[in-house]
Amino acid sequence: MHAGKSVLTVVACALVLMVPAVVNGFPLLFPDTAAYLNVAFGHSWTLDRSGFYGLLLKPASLVDPATGLWIAVVIQLVTIAGVLVMAARALAPAATGWQIFASVFLVSALTSLPWHAAQLMPDAFTGPMILVAWLAASRPVGEPGTPMLWLLAAVMALLHYTHLLILAAAGLAALAVAIVLAKSLRPVAPRIGALTACLGLAVGAQVAANGIMFDRWTVSPMGPMFLFARLQEDGLVPHWMERHCGRDASPELCALMPAMPRDSQVVLWGRAASPLDSRINRVAGKAESWVWVDRLSRAASGAVREQPVEFARNSLRAGAKQFMRFEALDDECPSPQCRFPGLLRSLPTLREPVEGSRQFTGRLPKEIIRSVTTAGALIGLLMLAPIAEIARRKGDKNVLSLVAAVVAALIVNALVTGALSDVHDRYQSRLIWLPFFVCLIAILRWHSQVRTE
Repeated sequence: MHAGKSVLTVVACALVLMVPAVVNGFPLLFPDTAAYLNVAFGHSWTLDRSGFYGLLLKPASLVDPATGLWIAVVIQLVTIAGVLVMAARALAPAATGWQIFASVFLVSALTSLPWHAAQLMPDAFTGPMILVAWLAASRPVGEPGTPMLWLLAAVMALLHYTHLLILAAAGLAALAVAIVLAKSLRPVAPRIGALTACLGLAVGAQVAANGIMFDRWTVSPMGPMFLFARLQEDGLVPHWMERHCGRDASPELCALMPAMPRDSQVVLWGRAASPLDSRINRVAGKAESWVWVDRLSRAASGAVREQPVEFARNSLRAGAKQFMRFEALDDECPSPQCRFPGLLRSLPTLREPVEGSRQFTGRLPKEIIRSVTTAGALIGLLMLAPIAEIARRKGDKNVLSLVAAVVAALIVNALVTGALSDVHDRYQSRLIWLPFFVCLIAILRWHSQVRTE
């Protein structure tokens, strides 16, 4: 009976999370979605992002693409709902299914959670990955079901390169609380080993996939290009090139620097406006492109080595800005960037549902949605410190460890995305709903405890 009620709760929560897709008329998309769908419906692998999310969507290719993507988003939503319910039951075991559903409903109504959950992007799994990491880290390694939680965390870590660092931060923060409260490393040591194995599995899979596909045995083959673009905009690469051109810097790269834009997004995606477009983007994956990627790598790593203080200062500044930029629906629609021309040519049956969606035609009430979800996110952030203090006074290690995991994930997410990319709302909005969720479940936990005393 209890299992049946849990299934009903998961289904009910998944239906709530599906509302944005239903209102939109199709699962929400982002310009990057096309790259993942090329993996799902074709035989390609992504160069500049993790291809494993596309692999996860592969079953959608077994039927008509429009139908397949609805099936894919339903599976995605049920998985996310399942994680939310598991986390809620672990933190508030005495809570009823209706109470958990009400909590998920409030989080969905007031935060960015459903707008990411219903979007075909790996960002949908960033927040749930933190909850899974906490669930795994809060249990003895030998407890039934724990190995599967670590395996699920590893799979979710595979879906986006930044997930690896976020998972490490969240897991270590949760384990640090356990060590402090236990006043001993010994009982927590096996969990540290499990986290290490989890991260090792995810890193190994990324390296193996890139090595097999591109003969680039690294986690992120195109990572140097992104770092170079960021450092170019911040001025660190130009300073390094001024000192090293004519000495040990690449002469070919030195020759391009006068024409190199200072805007990182133009460097990466500016087409004819970027001198790297014809040398890397248009020949991506070919031998000549890797020569240029290696040149960028040497320049970027050299700039960081010689200017570590400036690099750290810029990263901290950008990370701080990420905490002020977390509006929902940072999807670039209905601008020209949200046209998906290549995707709609290769999958023509998607044209009608995509072009008829509210997102594509600009009929989603974005300002209202953003006003509500930003307010909800701020409420969650403001509540987090008092909830942590109450948990500390109560000696509630479960709430403390979950708060620590969420805070660590938010900070590392902001720093990593700020250091390696421009500040975009979607990076922090994919996680910013977690504080509200954690606070609601913590309150539900303590209310249930009082009721049963």
